[in-house]
Parts: sequence; C-alpha cells; structure tokens
Amino acid sequence: MIGPRGRLFGLALAALIAAAAGCGGGQSGIIVGPAPTPTGGATPTPAPCGTPIANGVFVAMASYITATTDPIYGLINGYALVATDGTYSNVAQPIRVRPGDVLQFVNVEPAPTASQAPIQHSAVSLQGATFPAATPSPSPTPTPLSSASPGTTPGPTPAPIFTSSAQSPIGSSISTALWSTGRVPASASDTLCYSQSFTTPVQGTYAFGDYDYYVSTNMRDVIIVTSSATQSHGRTPAGLIRAFPNR
Repeated sequence: MIGPRGRLFGLALAALIAAAAGCGGGQSGIIVGPAPTPTGGATPTPAPCGTPIANGVFVAMASYITATTDPIYGLINGYALVATDGTYSNVAQPIRVRPGDVLQFVNVEPAPTASQAPIQHSAVSLQGATFPAATPSPSPTPTPLSSASPGTTPGPTPAPIFTSSAQSPIGSSISTALWSTGRVPASASDTLCYSQSFTTPVQGTYAFGDYDYYVSTNMRDVIIVTSSATQSHGRTPAGLIRAFPNR
C-alpha cells in the first residue's frame, strides 16, 4: 500500500546538529506502524553512524520497502534508490548507478519507542550477480517486517553465507571483493544514520544482502554499475530529503 509522502527532511540543518552526535540527516513525521523488535538475544552492535556526503547517491534501507520479483534478478526486498527530489519508492528496485558515482546506504527505519529495539540494517556483498540459497531458505513471499503482528516479527537471523566480520564496515568500493556497511543503526530520535561511502569504479552487477535479514525476509538486491544509468538519478540536493512510507 502506498500512502502520502512524508514531510521534508532538513538534512542541511540536521547534518550540522548531528555532526556532534555522530549521525547525519534528519527525520520526522513518518508513520509506518509498530516497529518490529528484533529477537534472538542481545541487540547486535551497530556500526558508527555516518553523515551524508555532498553530491552522493543514496540507497534507502527499510522493512517497509517491500519485496518484488525482478524479471532478471528474481526476488529483491528492502532497498531503493533515493531520487533527485529526495523521495524513494516503497517497492524494492535494482540500484542503477554510473561509474564514478559515490554511494551511501541510509537506514530509514522510524525511531523506535521506549519498549522497542532499533532495527539495524546493512548491505553486504555476495559473490557474483546471483543470490545464494540461505539455510534455512527464505520464504518465497516474505512478510515485511513492518506488517508482522507484534510478537511474531521475524528477528535477525545472520545468514551463514556471510562472514562474521561483515557485521562491521568493510571496504570503500563496490566490487567483487568483500565489502560491507556493517550494521547501520536506525534513527535514535530525529536523525538518520548513513554508512561509509563507496566508490563505483568498474561496470558490472553486484549482488548484496542484509547481514541479519537475508534469511528471514529475503532482504537483498543488486547494484548495477553502468554508463547507461541516469547520471543525476539518486543525487539529493543539499538540505532536501523526503520520506515516502507505504502507509
């Protein structure tokens, strides 16, 4: 379901405020229903909360960015490219960027309540342009985290296909080598958290997935580095980012 666009995010002001707190961006007014509480023990340790770079290409990560079946790459879920006007789709899409773009992932989950644990997301490289099977295998029609009933939300289940070192940031280039955002925290209050930046030097297709939610919700996607990608797509002007929740 697609709802109205959220209000503007004041990134320029929020980035200055968040610099002292270690987080970038700003967020308010998103209504996506109760946030899920991860299960399975202690809350995983998040990566440092980065700030948005100038003229970057941003990829939103959220449980309310719903799954779809791409005709080439199959089921993808949880990631969407931020457009030039600061909005992003509530349906997952392959991430198309140009060689030389600089990419950042941003966790756009809403701030949790006092009784909820923040939802951390990540992007971790997979070998090749296809998705390996996980154990246990994900459901072919996963339930979005944001729509699961309280107490039945699938919690983080690290996929055995990922090395444990991927829980922390690795690398600074989208390539066939191992790279990872690490666990990027959700909004703690009214701020957004960003990953480290990644360069996109070589054309190709690079599969990736969420360290914790690859198994339980098929949270995975592909980055397509191609000169045919729209050059300005995904570049957010300073001080402008919008929410586009699916409620």
